[in-house]
Amino acid sequence: MNQQEIEVNLARQLADYLALPIFLVDQEGNLLFYNEPAEKILGHRYEETGPLPAQEWATIFQPTDEDMRP
Repeated sequence: MNQQEIEVNLARQLADYLALPIFLVDQEGNLLFYNEPAEKILGHRYEETGPLPAQEWATIFQPTDEDMRP
């Protein structure tokens, strides 16, 4: 396991404990992880999407409020 993989794993563990939305993105803009509070904003569970390239995740997510309004 390289240094970046270790850092991402540690950041994911921390994000899972936090109540605020967390998005982990690499230097190229690829979405590596987002936590449960972020799922509510994005309208998708991380388990459904997994990591996504920048050009893909920038187009599929449409942030909404609690009533699912844009």
